[in-house]
Amino acid sequence: HYDPEFSTFTYGEGSDNKAAILKNLKKNDLLIFYASLSPPIQKNPVKKYIIGYFIIDKIYNFRKNLGGIPLTYNDEPADKIVNNIHIRLRLELEPVIAVGDPDQSKLLNKAIPLTESSENGKYHIYPELKNRLLWDKPTDVLHRGVRIFKKDYQVENFIKLINGDGPTELYERSIY
Repeated sequence: HYDPEFSTFTYGEGSDNKAAILKNLKKNDLLIFYASLSPPIQKNPVKKYIIGYFIIDKIYNFRKNLGGIPLTYNDEPADKIVNNIHIRLRLELEPVIAVGDPDQSKLLNKAIPLTESSENGKYHIYPELKNRLLWDKPTDVLHRGVRIFKKDYQVENFIKLINGDGPTELYERSIY
């Protein structure tokens, strides 16, 4: 299903672990999306690419176990989230929905390479990207799930990188 969706900038989560992290995001936090992509004529090598981001405007928490109020659908959900697949298809009654500021969030026109291809399921972040973001993890392996930047300069560096102010070799990489 299409989630995140980049027409009204919403992303929903129903699983406890991801929803718990998503519900704690605040206005102006950065939520980055990446995808596994491979050339159309072959299945490998798959790499990870940054495809877009949200600057958070609002979080809707409908998870009762996370302090929210479950949806009843008696009243229409807020206009900002009606396009989210969790709401449209009623995938669950208790999602957490993040809404990005439409003036600051975007789907990229060209995906930005994030990792090397992987043979063993471990994706290593490109060294020049790791250095640019001042990656503070002990490993360069990208883990599935949520990565929280703890320092403002990491967010600033990431926004610059996405807007083309990063290492030249990163943008010149063949996408295959």
